[in-house]
Amino acid sequence: MQEEVASNKMIKSISLINDTVSKRTDEMAGEIENKLINYLRENNFALQIDESTLTDNKAILLAYVRFINERIEIVEEVLFAISLITDTKGSSIFQAMEEYFTRKNVPLTNIIACATDGASSMTGRHVGFIAHLKNKVPGVICVHCVIHCQNLAAKNLSGVLYETLQFVIKAVNKIKASLLNDRMFRELCHDNVEDFERLLLHTAVRWLSKGKYLCRFFALFDSIIEFLDKIDPFLKDNLKQRKIKIGYPQIFLKK
Repeated sequence: MQEEVASNKMIKSISLINDTVSKRTDEMAGEIENKLINYLRENNFALQIDESTLTDNKAILLAYVRFINERIEIVEEVLFAISLITDTKGSSIFQAMEEYFTRKNVPLTNIIACATDGASSMTGRHVGFIAHLKNKVPGVICVHCVIHCQNLAAKNLSGVLYETLQFVIKAVNKIKASLLNDRMFRELCHDNVEDFERLLLHTAVRWLSKGKYLCRFFALFDSIIEFLDKIDPFLKDNLKQRKIKIGYPQIFLKK
């Protein structure tokens, strides 16, 4: 009893105001980043760079790293997200990346491979990001990101498969777009003892990278059909007719 009282007092003494929580979150994030940076300073790694534009026209440069840790395991981590203040030219992207590595004392020569999408600002032979990187690290291996390659290939899916995937997207949106439907679907999955209780939202690139979107949908197919029977029988019937077609592409996309 005394231990419980002491625990309650300790919990009540923890400040939960916004500034305190924000500060602790920043401190934890900083500690994780420092640990990652310390490893990258001493070891080789592969880099993936991606420039993206947000809805408010703000350009963001994202960087991911892949390396082999002490346990001989392949690890993937987000390295940074930096705002591009002016343009998104190859020189500006490289400058932002180089300034980050210089500030963190990570040698550029530790980069042994780099993956980008096919944008001219990335792959331009003379002024693209890759050209600037090769000037600093001549031996770096540069590749076109396989995720984007898969995305480009998938745009040529047959009409039947494309139509089937549109029904899948519509079903997911029907469930995820409504908070009530999302909660009710989770409860149904729980009652049906499913391995998962949530559907994944469709994103054109990430979905096609490993097929997680379709794999999750197919794993919950019976519960989805049961749920749609009450809110959209027409959609349910179309999905039932296309179950084999839904299962066909996800076999290959999850590899």
